[in-house]
Amino acid sequence: MGILNSSIIGTILAITLIYALLSILVSILIEFINHHTNTRSKHLKGSIKKMLDGQEESNYVDQFYSNHMVAGSSAETEEKNIDHISDDLFSEVLVDIIMKGQLDKTATGSDDNRMELIKTAVEAIEDNKPLKDLLLSFCFKSGDKYEEFVKYIKEWYNEFMGRVSVLYKEKQRPKLFLIGLVVALTLNVDSIFLFNVINKNDTLRNELNQVADNVGSGYSDLDEEQRQNTSDLLDLTKNGLKSVKDSLSSPTVLIDTVKYGKYLKKTEVLIQLLDSVEKEKLGQTKEALALVSDLSIPIGWDCDHAPLSWFSKNEKENKDVSKKEEESVTEVKTDNQTALKEYVNSRNKGGFNNVFLYIIGILISAFSLSFGAPFWFQILSKLINFRNLAKGQTAKK
Repeated sequence: MGILNSSIIGTILAITLIYALLSILVSILIEFINHHTNTRSKHLKGSIKKMLDGQEESNYVDQFYSNHMVAGSSAETEEKNIDHISDDLFSEVLVDIIMKGQLDKTATGSDDNRMELIKTAVEAIEDNKPLKDLLLSFCFKSGDKYEEFVKYIKEWYNEFMGRVSVLYKEKQRPKLFLIGLVVALTLNVDSIFLFNVINKNDTLRNELNQVADNVGSGYSDLDEEQRQNTSDLLDLTKNGLKSVKDSLSSPTVLIDTVKYGKYLKKTEVLIQLLDSVEKEKLGQTKEALALVSDLSIPIGWDCDHAPLSWFSKNEKENKDVSKKEEESVTEVKTDNQTALKEYVNSRNKGGFNNVFLYIIGILISAFSLSFGAPFWFQILSKLINFRNLAKGQTAKK
């Protein structure tokens, strides 16, 4: 009961919400880079090549990508940036490949007739024995039923893609950490500072918890695909903020979204060179930054706040900074105003300990954001469910 009534669980909940929102930004940037470099599409093609060609010298992957259902009207599939293929499409195209010129015979034939032709076509494969053996086993297991045969192909595809998806995410971790570090430095996201300010600022913590409750409630209504989709998670956060936006108080430290908006505006010359997906990602980046501002998250760069305040030229400037900071903090109505003032003023003066803690705080942020948005939204939902369950059990007692 103690921890549920303390500020700690509320602070953890607020920090998780912040990580979830900033992770959206990281995910958007990763998707932008991967789309621009065709990383995901190259990984998908490599995975399908392992499935169809393996170590053999067959060219089934080339036949697969040149199939009209995959390539459409363009023969230059590499430039089409195909980063998703459904199990339905995979099974249909694979059947096309193995059947080759016999497809016209299956169009009007019965399932038994089609399976006879498929078995004949599979047995005729000479350049890839592993694939041949696998397809023959599917023929046997299906009991000569076409729908069952297709079902086994789909299961093979989904199971294989599930495994390579895990490997893909592991390979993306260094890139996610690097982008997380860029976001943490660009927005001055010090996790240690965040924890201390939110823990000592009752008003800000309660406001962030209200948004977290709304987001957690909306998250439970999403299906699995939506929970992995950056756009859906961004919309979820916007909707979660909408009902409490008017009551948000003035922040202790606030990201200057006007300044970052100017930086983004300078890129508009380059927008004409981007494709529709990349333009969409840039638009989502602006939306995410706007949400960061609306949530009054204590991050961003300001000459009156650390670490820029550490480089004041003389003692008079340091005193002026402390005075401004005190006035800023006084505007925030909290039960811990004195402790909050002392902490912020002490941090703004610099020193080895503050510099060390700042570096650690930035690294914690970068590492946390590297887990991606879906991870933090799932954690947020579980924390809210745990808190609500614990509160319900406490109420019964």
